Amino acid sequence: MKNLGNVVDQLILIDGNLEKSLKPIKKKWKRYPKKNLSYWKELLTFLNSDDLMKHPDRMKMKEVINEFNKRKRPRYSFETVSSKDMVIGVISGHLADKLRRLDLQSIRIAKELVEANMTHDLELQVRIKRREQILEIETKKIWVSLRDHFDLWDKPGDYNIKISPDNLLFLVSRMPTIPKFMGPGVVKMDPELLKRFFNFMGMQPPPDLFNGSNQ
Repeated sequence: MKNLGNVVDQLILIDGNLEKSLKPIKKKWKRYPKKNLSYWKELLTFLNSDDLMKHPDRMKMKEVINEFNKRKRPRYSFETVSSKDMVIGVISGHLADKLRRLDLQSIRIAKELVEANMTHDLELQVRIKRREQILEIETKKIWVSLRDHFDLWDKPGDYNIKISPDNLLFLVSRMPTIPKFMGPGVVKMDPELLKRFFNFMGMQPPPDLFNGSNQ
């Protein structure tokens, strides 16, 4: 939360005539900091009074207050969706919200772990290990929910969460590797590659396809 005292000072710089009304609010705020929210309400009530609604510098004062309400857009660790991704679907609602929260938690844990290792803080390292375990459990739970939501239990694949420039989350799958051509109409396809192909497509191979050998 922005410092109320600094906001009052900025408003007085815009119009020195406001000092008489704003200084008392600042003094009360400094004396009783636990009532911070009450003094913010008092300040906003004053600024929305009839006399100030038509103030010539009202837009400047509004910018000072709005700056208090601005929130920095969180920086996630998700990779951006690209044309090489096979998009399964958009993740919305509570699942997307939970994924974002878990991602931010993992970033905070990673930062704290660096600090703990650099400072040799054993107590912090222990707490971080516990949080990592909880995060791992929560991550597994949400992957179960994602597989339920997109009906993926019979479609094994290499799935991942990616983000679009407008902050939407997508469930994507890696594009299958294209086999190398050995010549016109001839494809190098060994049993292992063929198994991975059927696995990726969520299909069962024909009976006896892999019996016998290196064909």
